[in-house]
Amino acid sequence: MSTCSSCQRQASSPQQSLLLAASKLPHIEPCLYPPPTPEFFGRTFVAQNRPGHFPNLVSPASSYAWPASVKWSERDGGSLEETLRGMLRSDAAREAIVKVELAKFGRGYNDEGKGWDLIRMPFGTFIESFICQSLPWSPTSERLVGYVAQQPLADLGQELEADCPSLPHVKQGAKGGGEDWGRNLWVGGAEAHSIKGTFTPIHRDPYHNLFVQVVGHKRIHFFPPEAADLLHLNRTGTQTNTSRVASEAALLDGIPKDCTETDSLSLAQATHKHALKAAHVVLEPGDALYIPQGWFHCVASLSTSASVNSWFR
Repeated sequence: MSTCSSCQRQASSPQQSLLLAASKLPHIEPCLYPPPTPEFFGRTFVAQNRPGHFPNLVSPASSYAWPASVKWSERDGGSLEETLRGMLRSDAAREAIVKVELAKFGRGYNDEGKGWDLIRMPFGTFIESFICQSLPWSPTSERLVGYVAQQPLADLGQELEADCPSLPHVKQGAKGGGEDWGRNLWVGGAEAHSIKGTFTPIHRDPYHNLFVQVVGHKRIHFFPPEAADLLHLNRTGTQTNTSRVASEAALLDGIPKDCTETDSLSLAQATHKHALKAAHVVLEPGDALYIPQGWFHCVASLSTSASVNSWFR
């Protein structure tokens, strides 16, 4: 995917280079410092229906810094594993009841009937059970990943919401911020010593999406609307905006065991036919990704992760 004249390729860390090598899609060119102004963002990306990757948009040194980028991460003193206990500073956050998607590692909500379920619990219990693994939660031996997905940030209290100030960039839609649905929280874990965690299958939203990575890493693949016929979308039911493919395996090198050859060949066609637009990105803490309205995308956690997105038009 080509870049604007003010953009350059971001140097990758050895860990990120390893992750990028796994995808069949090209890596989107990042826009580096200075962070894009709302006007530049609107003119160059929203108006052109063009995805954009903005490294360090909310990192501490940015003019759009989020306190969450410092406050939410908390490492275990012994193992140094991420605990996200920094999100539990207030009673409101600890006690808020959240919906938790349960799935096999690396599988999406379209995998219903094969281990997927939806439960409710206090956010503090979710963090201790699924992120810190300090509380038992299942009577069975099967390990599942828990995912707080599309949770309105405001439901977890004023302190967490204040950690993520609304970005002025979301007022660059055609309606000038007249349709801004607030911020949503996405929190989940990953297998230890693995890069497989939560997964949201290929789908598209009826809004523009500014997705911010606060803690951890996520890999996002995205396709233009014209790739729809190659993405195995559901033909009937309530999820006609969603692919039937329940993992990102077909988008990675080789034909993995949890993906049929038909799925892999079809998605490979999509990557080649739409190579000038289809792409992927690995988001690091502080990064943001703009996904235009109607673009298909899937999201995979590569580590324990917390993200916040804003939908707008």
